[in-house]
Amino acid sequence: MTSAFTRRRRRISGLHTWIAWGALAIAPLSATDATVPVGPNFEIAASTAQDAIGGNPPIAFDGTRFFVVWGPSTIEGVRVAADGTVLDGSPLHLGSGSATPSVAFDGTNFLVVWVGGEILAVRVSPDGTILDNPPLQVTTGGNPLARRISLAFDGTRYLIAWRTTGNEILAARVATDGTIVDGPAGFLLGSGFYPWVAFDGSNYLVVWHAWGNSLDILGNRVAATDGTVLDGGGFTISGAAGHQEHASVAFDGTHYLVVWTDERGGDDFGFSTSTARGARVTTAGVVLDDPALVIADRHRGPEHVSVTASAGEFLVTWMPDHNFGFRLTDVYGRRVSSQGTFPGGPGIPIATSFAHQWGPRVGFGDGSFLVAWSESLGRCGTCVWGQMLDATSSSAVGRSTPPPTEEVSETGERHLAGSSDGWQTEPSSPTGSALNDVWGLASGEVYAVGEQPDLFHYDGAGWSAVASLPNARKYGMWADGSPTVYAIGWCSDLVRYDGVSVDQSNCQSPAIGQATWPIASDTVLTVGVLGSSISFTNLAGWKVATGVPFDLWDLWAAPGGDVHAVGERGTVLRWDSAAWIDVSPGPTVQSLNALWGSAPNDLYAVGDFGTILHFDGAVWTPHSSGTSEHLLGVWGFGSGRLYAVGTGGTVLRYDGHGWAPESSGTNLPLMAVSLAGERMWAVGDSGVIISKTVPFFSDGFEGGDRSAWSSTIP
Repeated sequence: MTSAFTRRRRRISGLHTWIAWGALAIAPLSATDATVPVGPNFEIAASTAQDAIGGNPPIAFDGTRFFVVWGPSTIEGVRVAADGTVLDGSPLHLGSGSATPSVAFDGTNFLVVWVGGEILAVRVSPDGTILDNPPLQVTTGGNPLARRISLAFDGTRYLIAWRTTGNEILAARVATDGTIVDGPAGFLLGSGFYPWVAFDGSNYLVVWHAWGNSLDILGNRVAATDGTVLDGGGFTISGAAGHQEHASVAFDGTHYLVVWTDERGGDDFGFSTSTARGARVTTAGVVLDDPALVIADRHRGPEHVSVTASAGEFLVTWMPDHNFGFRLTDVYGRRVSSQGTFPGGPGIPIATSFAHQWGPRVGFGDGSFLVAWSESLGRCGTCVWGQMLDATSSSAVGRSTPPPTEEVSETGERHLAGSSDGWQTEPSSPTGSALNDVWGLASGEVYAVGEQPDLFHYDGAGWSAVASLPNARKYGMWADGSPTVYAIGWCSDLVRYDGVSVDQSNCQSPAIGQATWPIASDTVLTVGVLGSSISFTNLAGWKVATGVPFDLWDLWAAPGGDVHAVGERGTVLRWDSAAWIDVSPGPTVQSLNALWGSAPNDLYAVGDFGTILHFDGAVWTPHSSGTSEHLLGVWGFGSGRLYAVGTGGTVLRYDGHGWAPESSGTNLPLMAVSLAGERMWAVGDSGVIISKTVPFFSDGFEGGDRSAWSSTIP
């Protein structure tokens, strides 16, 4: 099996200096380097179990290649080259167990460990030879609970740490041949759950969570030379109110960074109730960050925060759980410097497709990060996927990420300040389920679609369901005043409503459509997941190749017939009347979620972490949005007159000079915005509908050519 891309390796002067402690080697990064995804996501292993990946850690690097392992019942692994090529046509079968495995490299072989009654181990050579069959039994009377264990290598031997059935944290030094050094059952570090180990050149730091004020993060250092426990029963790394749990740790040559799932903060996605936080710890066991660093303000707990290190810097991965469109659980990464700053902005998009992606783990080697996660729905049943990130080049994909314009406060506040600004919440929403798209007409009428199989209509007096659409979960729509309404979503079946009855096309594959737009009186173009595009003539559809492997989220035909689509990784496509052309601009790798234009030379795209781009007919230029919220919808009514909406109830207004926040009255995700008559409408999660009057004056913000937003067919 090979990955779907060929990676072009770049080197930067000065990046060949290595620091090493025994077999521990970390390549330094420049402070100006960007960590960027290279190529699309690729499959590492198919048909795996639920929660297949998740060891502490499950990825190791031998100087040339990564080794990725998973479980829990069947312990397997594959080798992945530093360019992302999967080297083993079928997984290496290592044994059987009851918990997900972990792996490290000792300079000669990989050691894979897991729980199977006692702690078991298998050595694997870099060429993929399994050296121990049956597996070695490491402990006797170690009493390990059937949960993941952790290990790290110090240049001479490993330290393995595990949780017992009595909720004690035990550890033992283990020789490279799998022989336990510290008695048959190891020694005690403290009480608690789920240890993770890192090595600093002299000592190990083992971190875990345990009951204190609530669930707290603890640590204990162990001398590599003789196994002396240096901190008694452990010291507190984070003991704040609420639960902090499932810690991960790495060492960058100066400090440790300990990261964890934290209950502090809030969420408005409807699913994620945690944050990802961390603290740097010195080699002497001194905690440097109190309060803890806020790495991500939305994280799906209780697990799945992972960290690895290069010299002077860390990469942390986490998993937010979305509730907009068909993006469910995604994987992001964030750089954290040894000084506790965030040089790369608010987040690196790693896996942002419509599928479920969870449990990310990250490894580093040879200037590259490999992030692996479990995935289901869409691209596979249940499998392990991966993504390469280039840590040595600021332009590995010809794109960079604008710097953040907002940091999350310790209180978890994510809203932008502002007054009521005229937005009113619609009290008569016809649904309590998410509304995914809205379309307004010059008459003042409004249509909306969402998770329910209903077409909702506002007639100027109130909202009602006017038609039942085949299949629920509609994500994109288009309407005019004839009336004709098109909707697309689950099953990629195009639905047409003519004011009386509903017609639909047959289901297409891939099975998720995201946006639709008529490009002729009888032809409708759609885009969706996995770079799919379908052209429908009189509801009969056929696939149109786009040539991109990324999900496409929105579609816009500007007056005059110029058609563009946007999607993951900053993708922008242009339709030339017969085929799609990739014209991705380069200012961002963030997902572009929505698109609006007043003319072919006046397009606006909005996306994750406050990304806003403007196209003047020749160049795409980033705008400063003032927010790090994900922007999910954009609509205007003349050149330089727009609104954008997004997560956290975010509403931004553009007056031709800059973007300013407005208070929406909600903290729910707003997923789409549109103009109807002289009123702007936005819809979102839990059936929220807000609106605002925007009269057309000859001067001032609401001035402009009203005809520019006409919804007639180009």
